[in-house]
Amino acid sequence: MYKPKDSSQSPRFVGNRTFMRLEQVRTTDDIDFAVLGVPFDTAASNRTGQRFGPQHIRDFSVLLRPYNPDMDIDIFEYCSGVDYGDINVIPGNALRTYESMVEGLTPLLEKNVIPVIMGGDHSITLGNLRAFHKRYGKIALVHFDSHGDT
Repeated sequence: MYKPKDSSQSPRFVGNRTFMRLEQVRTTDDIDFAVLGVPFDTAASNRTGQRFGPQHIRDFSVLLRPYNPDMDIDIFEYCSGVDYGDINVIPGNALRTYESMVEGLTPLLEKNVIPVIMGGDHSITLGNLRAFHKRYGKIALVHFDSHGDT
């Protein structure tokens, strides 16, 4: 069972930055979800920098806690997750990056592991859709964005 490090045993400023201080391993065994970064901003039209999104999300996620006192629930009593690292992207080449995304997501989807994908610019949605379609055919996608232009 994978869960975040205990902050009472190890301060939040110690160690490599991973999402919510989860173990960073590339495994599909004994996990329910995997957090992945897609640091890609080639398709951005005005200001680039979206490639730093996964890194910054990981930086701030160290403050997240698995236990919610209002709901009296610790999510890691019910699920196991890891920080799967980043998908290899090819700066300047969106098509090859989409292929890399399909290749990187396929092992997770084949084991019914839920990928939680942090981007990157809006264009990475196409790579995600292609990977899900390859595995499941018709799909539904939950897309969170910092603003409502998509």
